[in-house]
Amino acid sequence: QMCIRDSFNIDADEDQLIDVIEANRVYIPCIYALNKIDQITIEELELFERVPHYVPICAGLEWNLDELMERIWKYLDLIRIYTKPKGQLPDYNAPVVIPRTRRTIEAFCGKLHKQLIKEFKCAVVWGKSVKHIPQKVGKDHVLEDEDVVQIIKRVKCCLLYTSPSPRDRTRSRMPSSACKKKKKKKKKK
Repeated sequence: QMCIRDSFNIDADEDQLIDVIEANRVYIPCIYALNKIDQITIEELELFERVPHYVPICAGLEWNLDELMERIWKYLDLIRIYTKPKGQLPDYNAPVVIPRTRRTIEAFCGKLHKQLIKEFKCAVVWGKSVKHIPQKVGKDHVLEDEDVVQIIKRVKCCLLYTSPSPRDRTRSRMPSSACKKKKKKKKKK
């Protein structure tokens, strides 16, 4: 163990070093939620301060649950993005939760629906990630926690069938696909 500490300047034992080299185990961060703190003394609670990554709580009396939630958000490194439908207020009750490592507009669209990025034109963003409020941004824009996003999709244009003949004026305002269907029906008769 001394050899490992001296060579790599880390506090790990032989088993942990072998696990890292062989890449057969992944060490993930954890939080120790110590429940029923209402039943212990302050001296006993101070002993738990030696334990890393702990949060003392009392689930029955709902003590310190906010601290636990904050620590979970911090450890998981997540951000909340709120959606805003056109002409409506933002929906603050149901945020879209994404990891901070994938916080672009493109990743946000993928979280909503996988086909949305294909129809994407631009996005309007309100929040800390933009200089002007609101601001139009592209798919590579990086979002911040609690931004509000409105996605604007491309408009598919419909070509209209127009005829130079005066007798076809009834069909001149119909989409070309509708005109083709009518022609096929006439041919079948």
